[in-house]
Amino acid sequence: MEERIKVYLIVMSSETLKLLPIGAEGIVEKIIQLGATKFIQISQHVLERMPDTVDVADIFDTEEREKLRENLQIDLPTELSVFLTISELWKNIAYSQPKLQPLLESLKEIGFDDEMRTAIVKVWSESGVTVSDQLRNISFSGRPNVRDVGWTLRMSVASSHNPVMRAAETILQFDTDRGSKIVELSRGKLVELYMMLQEVQKSLDVLLESNIKGQRGQL
Repeated sequence: MEERIKVYLIVMSSETLKLLPIGAEGIVEKIIQLGATKFIQISQHVLERMPDTVDVADIFDTEEREKLRENLQIDLPTELSVFLTISELWKNIAYSQPKLQPLLESLKEIGFDDEMRTAIVKVWSESGVTVSDQLRNISFSGRPNVRDVGWTLRMSVASSHNPVMRAAETILQFDTDRGSKIVELSRGKLVELYMMLQEVQKSLDVLLESNIKGQRGQL
């Protein structure tokens, strides 16, 4: 199932990307004026801390920020907008996992020039795998993120002290980012879980097949 999910995500990544909201053109111009070197410096800090928000004070000291605002001819609110827009750009790239060509087309549509598009591709090619692993290991639902699952079967047999034969129970042990979690399932609950997973798999298969047919139709 994991491999099918990966293929599905790859298919979805080839669709049209919306990396920034409409109306961000003015801020994009300021980002271009930053130059590739400073943009890469900011981007690396953003990606290292993703999904957390980066404070501009963590990247540049007061003197550097004043010089930056002077060079770009911007005030404090615009400075904040520049950094938030860069963060938004990387967040959308990280979550959409785009292929190279759709990424370049979207960046060009937004208004980034050749130098900045090259810088963005360079940063993502160097940091993309690490960032993807970071996000994969985070639970955004507030529930523990499962890393591995183990299981055992338990059944008590009848004895002179306990003549009633107990039904079999399955013990699932979830290795999560918050420690080990033990769940005991009766046969009925285990069958219910299995059927639920089967339905999820069927839905993924239908979505994957539909997207593959759509891609073939565009060729």
